[in-house]
Amino acid sequence: MDKLRIKSTSLSSAECSDIVLRETNITRLVFRPMLVENPSTPAAAVKGTFMFLRKGPRDEWVEVETIPLSQLKKGDAYKLAIDSSEILLLYKSLTDLYKLHSGSGIPLGDHEFVPVNRQLAEIAQMAPGDLQKILAANHAVGSSFLMRLITWATHAENPAALLEYLIELPPLASVRSISRLISKA
Repeated sequence: MDKLRIKSTSLSSAECSDIVLRETNITRLVFRPMLVENPSTPAAAVKGTFMFLRKGPRDEWVEVETIPLSQLKKGDAYKLAIDSSEILLLYKSLTDLYKLHSGSGIPLGDHEFVPVNRQLAEIAQMAPGDLQKILAANHAVGSSFLMRLITWATHAENPAALLEYLIELPPLASVRSISRLISKA
């Protein structure tokens, strides 16, 4: 998922950006998820709608009136084939939504979420005091050094071990040690 936009529609529901499963210049298959609070089954926090759209090659994508499946008559059927790569994309996107919901419930208002790599996620989950110790070095060496440190840390193999090491160092020693580590990278 590139960027996720969530807009609350009530205290117990929120619309999410479409998950585009397939797109050509004239057709598009999307899943439109919605976060919901489900009192009877709290883990069932996502519902949604599949939409297959068709347009002219020069037209924009617009919402159109849909034909409900309830209008199928006896003997009619509707078949929607979804490729394995599309299922995988849907699975990963829904997993992200479930994680978001389990962590913070339904976000109120209008929000954008951007995926981050594992290293940045670990930095974001640090205790404020631990992060403050690392950021305190910024006063001694300047913001350009801090930016180099963050960039370097996001590419480290084991950022958790790196962060533990940084936290244990006294401020001046940590600045010198970090500088040496970054120079070697």
